[in-house]
Amino acid sequence: MLLPVLASLLLSASSLRADPPGSPPPPPAPLPDPSSRIQTLIANLKSGTPDPAPREAIHQLCGLAPLSIKPLYAALNSPDERTRQLAAETLRRIDNIGRDSDETPTPPLPPSIRPIKIDPTEPLLRVCIEGLKNDNLPGSLFTEREYGEKPIVFNAANGTRFLIKHAAAAEPLLA
Repeated sequence: MLLPVLASLLLSASSLRADPPGSPPPPPAPLPDPSSRIQTLIANLKSGTPDPAPREAIHQLCGLAPLSIKPLYAALNSPDERTRQLAAETLRRIDNIGRDSDETPTPPLPPSIRPIKIDPTEPLLRVCIEGLKNDNLPGSLFTEREYGEKPIVFNAANGTRFLIKHAAAAEPLLA
């Protein structure tokens, strides 16, 4: 009994249209400029930002690549160590999208996803080297043991892989 009534309501609702039949659909709303969103996400990398905001920021900044790459490079010059380290980690993750750690493409990638190569700039390499001092970055495993926070990144371990991959460019900075 209820089913025929629901079906007729659905059919009558689908036939109600604001546009006359055959008219083109309205144009889609313009997409918002992502630059302010990217700056907000980068601000969430800062020391003192409670979890899960930094984790979510890293994830979303990776998803916004290539638009997020230039602001992430700029964040490498932040006076805040955690911002620098998490910006470097985000760039390293973007560099690995679609690849295994040994540069082998990970099958299968959707056609819309193309690996993005991150340039090993001097600021990026310097921040990776800075992270070698330890994994005591707020949000690291050491912090989890000491303060009960979950790790965000392992800056020394992840930075080492990037530095090995770009050893020739990093070597002069190690002296």
